[in-house]
This record gives sequence, structure tokens and C-alpha cells, in this order.
Amino acid sequence: MPNFKAIVQPDNDVEFEWDGSENLPAITIEYTEEENKDKPRDQWSRLEIGEGEEPEIEGSALQIDKDYVAQAIPSDDNKVPSDIISFKTGSGDPSSIPNLNAIVQPDNRVELEWDGDEEETRPPVDIKFVPDEDSDKPVEEWDSVEVNPGDDPEIPADRLEPNKEYKTQVVPKDPAQQPSEIIPFKTGSGEPSSVPRSEERP
Repeated sequence: MPNFKAIVQPDNDVEFEWDGSENLPAITIEYTEEENKDKPRDQWSRLEIGEGEEPEIEGSALQIDKDYVAQAIPSDDNKVPSDIISFKTGSGDPSSIPNLNAIVQPDNRVELEWDGDEEETRPPVDIKFVPDEDSDKPVEEWDSVEVNPGDDPEIPADRLEPNKEYKTQVVPKDPAQQPSEIIPFKTGSGEPSSVPRSEERP
């Protein structure tokens, strides 16, 4: 299970992914607080994930602002377990940027929208983004686009590579506000469409 990663959402739900995880095999996720990682495995928490189920620990099962370690164990004994990885939960407060959506335009410019977003009331935010293969880095180390009031919340095409998978998160500059969830998007070729507009067709 190569490149095993934990994605901690603002509500402290922890989503797991790895190379090939889109197939959603049956696994067991074993996890514990960082300070207890040297205890016997039978004292770690265990979460059985059936085939086709999303590999996720609900935030209600975790303590806030706490360091954890986790490992995925395949149900198929012929497959190798993941590495043991670390993650840290946050405050668990509701996001100030709910239901984030990334819209990739034909030129690969990425527009971001969320519930309640209005230009007149939009707070200053940073759009964080990173190639999917680097998404295990702390969000603070991701690339960033500053969005001030009146600016459109988008990632310019020249900051992205074509045909590549990314993760993004919108982070308010006000530390009292909570960031959006982390969501994926994938760029296209960036080539202009070869299909003529309807008014240009014979």
C-alpha cells in the first residue's frame, strides 16, 4: 500500500488514500495517539473497512489537537501493509468555507466556489494547492494564491501543470475562522476546444 496518506478535514474526519486506493479494498486501519505508539498493537484502536467503503475515521472517534499514528492492514494476507504514518487533528470547529467546489476551466484556470460566497462579503483568504503526490506535506508548505476582497477566488493556469491531479484548500486569513475541507481536482490539457461555437457552425 504505497504512499499511504491521511487527510484531516476541518471537522477532524480523517480520510486515507494511497496509490491504487480508488479500488477500495477491504482493510483494517489501526491507529493510536502518538504517545502510545510503542504499546502492543492489541491496545491500538481498530477500524474495519469493508470492500467498497471509504477509508475514513470519524472525527468523533478522535481527540482534538492531538498527534496520532496509523497503519492500514489489507485483509488480503498476500498484500503488504502500509507504512506507519502520522497525522494531527485540529480544533474540529465547523468550516468557515463550507462545501468547497473546484471548477477547472478549459484553459486550466481553476475557479473556487463555496456556500455563501458573495463578492461583497468574501473574506481575505489564501488558496492552498499542491500536486497530489505531495499532499502529505503540511498545508503551510503548499503553493498559495492570495485572494483579497473583490478578487475572484481562482488559481491561475500558469501556476498549474496540465493533466495533473491536485489537492486544494481555502484558508481564511483570520485565524479565528476555519479552513475549507481539502478537495481534489485534475487539470486537463489546457488546449483550446476544437469544437466551433454554435454560431460559427455552417
